Amino acid sequence: MMKRVKKPDDVLWYSTWLDWEEFHKRNFAPFAEKYGFSQEPSFSARLQARIGDIAARLISEKSVMKYMLKETAKYCDQLQELADIAPEEDKDFFNYVVDQERWQVEVLPYRIEGNSKQGADMLRAYMDKYNAESTAAAT
Repeated sequence: MMKRVKKPDDVLWYSTWLDWEEFHKRNFAPFAEKYGFSQEPSFSARLQARIGDIAARLISEKSVMKYMLKETAKYCDQLQELADIAPEEDKDFFNYVVDQERWQVEVLPYRIEGNSKQGADMLRAYMDKYNAESTAAAT
């Protein structure tokens, strides 16, 4: 999408979304290693991304975002169940996973409604909050 968008707010949204994904990849890394999960996209994930890209070209990005929002909201409940049974030493991480998915549910409507800058600002605020918390925990 970064290659296709030109408007400043669109570029801001997608560059911030990319930062958001990279932020989570860094935070997930120790737990992916601990639990033996690869962070590289599976064939299925790459296929879904490709289908999403094609769908966004054919129908509209807004429709794809609405679908993404609906599916993410459903996924949050499944993640919460996982967080509820997580080992005590990993509860904070699993709660973080649920929190970041729920945050996506809060942020995606801004993009859908055309308020990309506000959505990007919310993503950035979330990353800043967790960076501040992890810095404070490290000291």
